[in-house]
Amino acid sequence: RLAGLYTLCHGLPHGYNRDLQEDKKNLFTIIDTVKPSLSIFTGVLKTLKINKERIESALDPTLLATEIANYLTEKGLPFRKAHELTGSIVVWAEENRVRLDEIPLEDLKVFSPLFDNTIYEWLRFDRAIARMAAPGGSGPVPVTRELEQAREAIERTNSGSDLNR
Repeated sequence: RLAGLYTLCHGLPHGYNRDLQEDKKNLFTIIDTVKPSLSIFTGVLKTLKINKERIESALDPTLLATEIANYLTEKGLPFRKAHELTGSIVVWAEENRVRLDEIPLEDLKVFSPLFDNTIYEWLRFDRAIARMAAPGGSGPVPVTRELEQAREAIERTNSGSDLNR
């Protein structure tokens, strides 16, 4: 329904909105679907319990393979070559039944002399997440920024100041 609404609006000539009469059915259907979901979601968030130990035990270092490519790129290797090399390292680790974060430095140096002890910092989940600092990213800094902006928007809406714009 949302895609249909978008398609309808996208196809309208600029300044012509009589066709928007057709959007009402989709709009009300979307509202009727989203409203109950929001109350359910509110309940989920209020009762959510996070089991940090269970999450950490489920983390697979293979998820950090792209961090190896990013590391090599930061060391000056073109990304295409770094990506190819990372693929070879992942295959080697799987064949040798070694976790990516436990590959000995000597073995990594066989793949590239660019590796040094700092690679192990790149293969930590907390550090990988912290590096995701681009606006809109999933790292702590951009998420905190987005949450602050959302809180401010809610406060403006609740105070009615958004209505005066």
